[in-house]
Amino acid sequence: MTRALQFLMLWSFVLSIVGCCHTDPEAEKAAQLGISPEQNRKMLHDNPFYRYLMEDAHDYKTDTRLFLQRVQAKTNPQQLQDWARTVLEAHKSDGDFFLLPTNSIPSFILKLDPPIEPSVYVFPHSSYVTIFWGGGFGHWGLFVGGNNVPDNPVIYTIEWVPGVYAFHDLQ
Repeated sequence: MTRALQFLMLWSFVLSIVGCCHTDPEAEKAAQLGISPEQNRKMLHDNPFYRYLMEDAHDYKTDTRLFLQRVQAKTNPQQLQDWARTVLEAHKSDGDFFLLPTNSIPSFILKLDPPIEPSVYVFPHSSYVTIFWGGGFGHWGLFVGGNNVPDNPVIYTIEWVPGVYAFHDLQ
């Protein structure tokens, strides 16, 4: 038997063992969650971090524009401004900024950019509310309230309407 034939026989044996034992990690994860592989794939693709890693040509300007488009498909600026005005009025005598408890955030805000729920900071003296998402890959969100966007050299903003700005940090 030639060396080439021995190699091919060994290689086909190895491939048959690997092929019979190979499992689909997505199917395994879906089984652990008690959902179908298709539902698992949809959950992955709906995740902003997954989208960020899998889509091409990312930069903070593109990410901000895409985020704003997702928000525009789910709400309107008047609804955001009315809610922010109510929150700011209720807390106008509060001191410095504070984190709004999740149970005080309306569902239309919580569902703006799923699957992650946003954090909401209220800045009563500056008259705006910040709704933001993010983590190690960056932060993005909305400034809602006054007509002046907070001045921050590491934040890129896009004005939706006066008083509502989408933002993304520059990383």
